[in-house]
Amino acid sequence: MHNMCMDAHEHVIRLIERYAAARQIAVTSACVYAASQARLVDRLRAGHDITTRRAERIIQWLSNHWPADAEWPPDIPRPAPAASPEAAGPAPSASPRAATAAARERKLAAVDAGDWKAAERHEQAMLSAALTLDDRGQIADPGALCLALGAPRYIYDDVVRRYAGHPERRPRPTTRTARMVRALRLSGDRRFTAAPRPREAA
Repeated sequence: MHNMCMDAHEHVIRLIERYAAARQIAVTSACVYAASQARLVDRLRAGHDITTRRAERIIQWLSNHWPADAEWPPDIPRPAPAASPEAAGPAPSASPRAATAAARERKLAAVDAGDWKAAERHEQAMLSAALTLDDRGQIADPGALCLALGAPRYIYDDVVRRYAGHPERRPRPTTRTARMVRALRLSGDRRFTAAPRPREAA
C-alpha cells in the first residue's frame, strides 16, 4: 500500500509538470485545472501526502484533457479518457474569462434547479478557471477573477497596490479585500507569494 501511495505521489507530479509543459502554461495553473489547488506540486515535493483516490481523480482529469500532440509517459498507466471530458472539469483551451463566465452560468442554472451539489461543483470550476496564471506567474485575467469573486475591479487594483510583495500584511478577514488576497495567494501569483520587499536604505 505504501508503494502504491508513493507511485501515485510521483505520477501526479510528473504528469502535471509534463501537461503544463505541453500546454505551455505555468505548473500552478495546471494544478488548478487538474486539482483545484495551485501549489499541489510544491506541496507534494515538500513531503505532503496525497490519497490514492484523489491521485486517481487527478490522473483521470489529465487523461481526459491530455494534448493530442504530447506523449503520455510510457511507464505510467493511463486511464481511458472519459467519453465526455467536460464532466471532469473545464479544459484550459478556453480563455479564463470565457471559462469563468461559462461556469458561472452553469452554477446559476444549478441554483435555479435547486441542485446545490452541482452549484458547488460549478462554483469551484469558476474559481479554478479564474486562477489561471500567465507566463509571468501572475493572474492571467483580473476581470475573470473579479467575476468569480463577485468583486468590482477596483478591489483587485487596490489589493495589488497595497498587498503585492507584502505577504506579511493581512486585511480584515471578513472583507472583500481579504477574499481577493486569499485568492491571489492560492493561485500562486508570484507577486503574492514572493518574499517581502527589502526596506529601502534611509
